[in-house]
Amino acid sequence: PQMQNLVAYVEQGHPTLIFDDPVPVYGGGRGMQNAPRQEKPRQGGMFGQAPPPEPKADGGQLTSLLNVLQIAWDNGEVVFDYDTPHPRFADAVRPELIFVSSKKGVRDAFSKESEITNGLQEMLLFFSGTVVPLKKSDVTFTPLLRTGASNSGLIPWEDLVQSDPFFGMQLQQNPRQRKDEYAHVIAARIQTSPEAVKDAGAAKINAIFVSDVDVVSDDIFGIAQQQLFNLKIDNIKFVLNCVDSLCGEQDFIG
Repeated sequence: PQMQNLVAYVEQGHPTLIFDDPVPVYGGGRGMQNAPRQEKPRQGGMFGQAPPPEPKADGGQLTSLLNVLQIAWDNGEVVFDYDTPHPRFADAVRPELIFVSSKKGVRDAFSKESEITNGLQEMLLFFSGTVVPLKKSDVTFTPLLRTGASNSGLIPWEDLVQSDPFFGMQLQQNPRQRKDEYAHVIAARIQTSPEAVKDAGAAKINAIFVSDVDVVSDDIFGIAQQQLFNLKIDNIKFVLNCVDSLCGEQDFIG
């Protein structure tokens, strides 16, 4: 029921920062139980007689909100990217751990058009999704974070995640991959276009959609604060810039 309230809030033009994720893996993989394609955990009950889980809004597909934002996002697609600015990690980490980096030679890995990302150097994302604008829309869609184009693609949920009766949800080691010849947008700023603002009946959108919740998880926070593995990542700066920009606060972004 709260989805209706969220959609109404967004339609009214309130600043909104949205994190969603096809495969949230925070907490050593425990986040997978909250994946959009998973049922909500059963609550209460005794002797194995727990009531059925509450249905998810839009079946977990976020349809009503996506329609308002005029974007498309598939909760069953996970991005991979083999290109990394750190050769020492090339064979040591999975390609679903994505480095968004200005050092990879990727054009507009960080958008230079946005105050949020202009000047950021590197971010680390875990098992993220991808978002695209609808072909016919009256919103301004500004990509903020992109993967590389030549060595990236998508993995279907059912090939990446499988259920084990003893160990729960498990990530598969060699899932089927579909390589693409284009970059994938992981996060985007979505605003009602200046032309549409003149229409009194149009929704006034002021939102940022990030298709990865692990971007600011405890694990990432630890890596950023302690510079583990000699990584200097800008994940926390990115999230703080998103908040400040949405709220019109410019003092700290620079």
